[in-house]
Amino acid sequence: MTEKRPKAAASRLFFALWPDDPLRESLRHSTRKAIRASGGRPVPPQNLHVTLAFLGSVADADRAGVAAAAVNVREPAFKFTLDELKVWPRAKTLVLAPGTPSVELARLYSQLWDGLEEAGFAREARPFRPHVTLARKVATPGKMTLAAPIEWRADAFALVRSITDPAGAQYKVIRCWALQGESPQGPGR
Repeated sequence: MTEKRPKAAASRLFFALWPDDPLRESLRHSTRKAIRASGGRPVPPQNLHVTLAFLGSVADADRAGVAAAAVNVREPAFKFTLDELKVWPRAKTLVLAPGTPSVELARLYSQLWDGLEEAGFAREARPFRPHVTLARKVATPGKMTLAAPIEWRADAFALVRSITDPAGAQYKVIRCWALQGESPQGPGR
């Protein structure tokens, strides 16, 4: 008889720019009419973020490599503007994205993935399209207006755990790293 081995503990992980409370409130306020007009299911405000790298299910034993990739990022803090509402018809999502590409954001993404590839993770094949997902299952979008562009000061990035729940995804910040600085130990900034 073959002995069954227990499954290795794993978590669904991703790296993201995680907004602080004032930025989260600005996102909520500036997009609320567009979300309503989209007819979609709003993303809970506590889940708003910009994904930098989705890793999927990561064995707990591999988390040291994930952290090493983050520690080696040497990008300075920067600002970018989210000013373009879009509906991605295939995914049926409403997103807020930069109208003008951010060179600094692209460098952060690239440097993080360079480290993740060294740790054995495969870079996503699809191109990086920075955005904040605002609503899912968008029906027929109505007139979408943005109350005001959002300026995001990226001074840290986070490793986040995604927990699937019948009520929807829940995200928990595991750890944050300051851009061009030291690593805070907890989810603060």
